[in-house]
Amino acid sequence: MDWLIELTRTAHTLWAILAGITSFIVWKRVGFKAPMYLHVIAFASGCIGVLLAYMGHASGAEHGHKAIWLIVGFPVATYFVFGFFGGGHVMADRGQSHER
Repeated sequence: MDWLIELTRTAHTLWAILAGITSFIVWKRVGFKAPMYLHVIAFASGCIGVLLAYMGHASGAEHGHKAIWLIVGFPVATYFVFGFFGGGHVMADRGQSHER
């Protein structure tokens, strides 16, 4: 039964990676430029990941290579959440003024 859980986890990971790559390809084809604030938020979340990884290392906890997931995971999550929840709104409002 453990093999089924591992297979499901691997399939889900591959699906998420493929969905992210497809999203970026679609963004590039339609000429979408991510707003600057998104990159700032991703950079800040990456800094938080670095600090959390450093805190784990400084405390003497042995996590091995798992700390890299903190450093990479936070910015990836930022872009993923933006693409899933916010990208459509930015694309719909592109070139329009909110003043009425």
